[in-house]
Amino acid sequence: MFVRQLSTKAKSFRTIPLARLEDVGPEFQPNPTLKLHILNHQRHLEYGPIYRESVGPDSDIVWIGCGQMCQEVFQQEGQYPRNLIPRAWTVYNEKYGVERGIFFKQGPDWATWRHRLNPIFFKSPDRFWNLTDHVTHELLAGLENDPADLEEKLRRWAVASTLTMIFGHSFREYPFDMADFSAHAQNIFEQSAKLQLLSADDEAERSTDLWQNFAQSVTKSLLMTNELTDAMLQGPSKNGLLSVLRAQSVFSETELSLLVSDLVIASQDTVSNTALWMIHVLASNPQVRTIYQSERNPNNFVKFIVKETFRMFPVATFLTRIAPNEINVGGYLLPEGQLILMSMFHMGRRPDYFTDPEIFWPNRWERSQTGARYRKGVDSAARFATIPFGFGARSCLAKLLAEYQLQFLAREILNRYDLTSLNEDVDMIMKMTGIPNQPISIRMRKNSIV
Repeated sequence: MFVRQLSTKAKSFRTIPLARLEDVGPEFQPNPTLKLHILNHQRHLEYGPIYRESVGPDSDIVWIGCGQMCQEVFQQEGQYPRNLIPRAWTVYNEKYGVERGIFFKQGPDWATWRHRLNPIFFKSPDRFWNLTDHVTHELLAGLENDPADLEEKLRRWAVASTLTMIFGHSFREYPFDMADFSAHAQNIFEQSAKLQLLSADDEAERSTDLWQNFAQSVTKSLLMTNELTDAMLQGPSKNGLLSVLRAQSVFSETELSLLVSDLVIASQDTVSNTALWMIHVLASNPQVRTIYQSERNPNNFVKFIVKETFRMFPVATFLTRIAPNEINVGGYLLPEGQLILMSMFHMGRRPDYFTDPEIFWPNRWERSQTGARYRKGVDSAARFATIPFGFGARSCLAKLLAEYQLQFLAREILNRYDLTSLNEDVDMIMKMTGIPNQPISIRMRKNSIV
């Protein structure tokens, strides 16, 4: 009914404002993808909440920078929502005959996996989330002694936390080289970003140095997680996600290995980079700790800190969907198979959505009782403007784990440490995900109250 009502007044696809790649200014050269979020932000300001961009003679991308239009996309995403998988990853799987887990699944196959996993990840998380607490304590103890190489330490923390959640504390009995795995997993994202500018199919066909570098890291990462999973399956079930999955007997050992690989590789980049941004904003805004100490509900305030970090520095800078059929978005008809990118960075900077959007203000997320603001500094129209884990049936499977990890980390920092930023003029750049353009450096002092 929703689609039919809109379609009677819909305008044709070709009437969507068109931005051209050749119009990219010199400030974005030679690699415009590094500042793609800035280019996208500027184009939304120029063309409006929806525009299209030609990436080939018969291929357009539709960009959306409006919360209402994002909601319309999700309402029409169909029974089996489709998102964009980096071409290099798909080519690797096809070239080497590698089966992957739920993050690579589509259609009924994806739905089957998701139906089996949802009750475990969304209805019984307390059974294994807090297993990761000691990993965070180890991270902070190490940073207290030496806060250098923060990015690398956070990557290892994210991997160790995810492995602990999956296997329980017993995974440490296996000789798993955390540094080696972290390096390979990070390299996957770095080389993927480079392959985005080229034809992954052509690079694989010619077996270029770039392709071999990428493929070797994927192969090694999968090998390491598969070997670890096999070893853990040989022992008795203890605590952690694996014990729950084994007890329910809904996944084969092969499927469990596929799931572990997906979760660990994804977490080391997305969770670690969000934690990096969060530590940066806490160190750059020391008043936040003072506010935290006077809060009546400090746990809510910690949640606001994480939400505000996601708003200002969305690691998943663009959410993707592929139209399952002809759909109506913003009064325009989008054809079946149309690639849609939702502009999280731009929407997080919209002043009509967020009061003083350039300011880190966690309390903007407090509930408001007046006017159109459903939060103190957030307009009601912005409900779909900050959705770091996506929305609907294909939202992030590990959402609750990521939120738990980040909130626990923030709480422990605020309770125990004073942070000082040693950086100036930190900006976001794009390398598959949104990362700082320079190493984040902090001074970390244990608080005298502790």
